[in-house]
Amino acid sequence: MHNGSARGSLLFGSGSQFGSATAPDLINGGVNAVGTNSQTSVMPVGEIELGSEVFYNWGRFRLFGQVGVVGQAWWGAGNASQGLNLAASTPTFPTTTGQGNNTLGFIGGVARVGLSF
Repeated sequence: MHNGSARGSLLFGSGSQFGSATAPDLINGGVNAVGTNSQTSVMPVGEIELGSEVFYNWGRFRLFGQVGVVGQAWWGAGNASQGLNLAASTPTFPTTTGQGNNTLGFIGGVARVGLSF
C-alpha cells in the first residue's frame, strides 16, 4: 500500500543577535561597529511524506512496516550569518537587509515498524 501525508505548523518564538566588527583606518587606527537585533516572530513550517506500507492482520492486532521520504521547509528561517538589521554605528560598514526571507529545507528518509490493536 502506498501512502502520503502533508502537515503544516506555525512556530512562535523570539531571538536576539549581536554583531561587532573592526576595520582598519589609516588615520585613526581602527573603526569599530556594533549592532544588535531582537525580534519576536512566527515561522511557518511545511512537511510532506511519501512512502509505502506493508501490513499483516493477526486477529485484532496489526503488524506493519513503513518506509518513505520526508521533506520539510522552514520559511523565513534564514541562516546563522545573515546579520539581519544589525545597524552599524558608522557608515563605513554596510548593513545587511532583506535576508530574513530565506527558506531552510530538509530532506530525509523514514523507516517504521509497529503493532496496532
